Amino acid sequence: MTDIPTNRDRWLGIELRHFAALAAVASERSFHRAADRLGYVQSAVSRQIAYLEELTGARLIERKSGPKPVRLTEAGEVLLGHANDILASIDMAKIDLGHLDAGRAGEVRVGFFPGVPTRIMLATLALFESRFPRVDIATCEAVNDTPLFEALRDGSVDITFANLPPEPGPFSFWELLRVPWALVVHADSELASRAGPPTAADIAGLRLVGPKSPRSDPWAGSRLAAELGAPGIAFRSDVPHTAQALVAAGMGAALLPALAVDEEDSRVVAIPLGDLLPPMSVGVVWLSHRRLTGAVEQFRDALHDVCATFVAPEVGVGPAVAAPGSSTF
Repeated sequence: MTDIPTNRDRWLGIELRHFAALAAVASERSFHRAADRLGYVQSAVSRQIAYLEELTGARLIERKSGPKPVRLTEAGEVLLGHANDILASIDMAKIDLGHLDAGRAGEVRVGFFPGVPTRIMLATLALFESRFPRVDIATCEAVNDTPLFEALRDGSVDITFANLPPEPGPFSFWELLRVPWALVVHADSELASRAGPPTAADIAGLRLVGPKSPRSDPWAGSRLAAELGAPGIAFRSDVPHTAQALVAAGMGAALLPALAVDEEDSRVVAIPLGDLLPPMSVGVVWLSHRRLTGAVEQFRDALHDVCATFVAPEVGVGPAVAAPGSSTF
């Protein structure tokens, strides 16, 4: 067995195989299955976990006699989060080198979801094509941003749109713009003909077409939620086009980002909400530990240029600024 370092940098003795063993045991919940997965004998996995516990000074695995599945301790769960980030960084390095070997350094793989990012993507693709016609663009579309964070982690995309702040993880981000919310109601609604904006009580009395993802829900955590509780929900959809179609069919009202509203649809009316709800922050996210290629950085710059064109009084979009903790433009 490897000698345990005795100096104050004991943690420098941790190797990737130790983190791989911890991740495998956490996933398989069995030393035996973890060994099969890694191609080791079971005693080797046990030694690696024991060595990791010795180095960190923490018990990482709940060991129980009998056939019961093993479980990570609280300390093990904390360390596993860091271990997964480090292992993902190694996977990213392998992917990046593979792209260079395959001559694909000029490819950009970007994730997006319907609504505001859709409008930004279409304009950005046109601008980027005019600047860099030989760079390939591959897109990955999801209903909301939740699966796109996983796509970043597994290397399926280089950069993705997301509602900010991003999920916890090894992410860097740029805020591109802040978009106010609008209440979308049927054109025959009393609210559509009212001179003044709706009140919080007006909205609370409506049946809403709400989002499925909490990350897409403007009501969650807002002042309205604190004052009025949960709204009445008629249907749920994360796709703004679907939500607007349901409103047009008389199925309720919807809270949608102003830029996601189809203004050509005469069956509905979009009513600005002012400061009733904080604006939606939209940005792009990438892995902090991954070096972005020049093509990806140029695509990010094109996104900034396109978002600057959305700053207009009729849509009420705030200027594109760097979010706290993000890179500057």
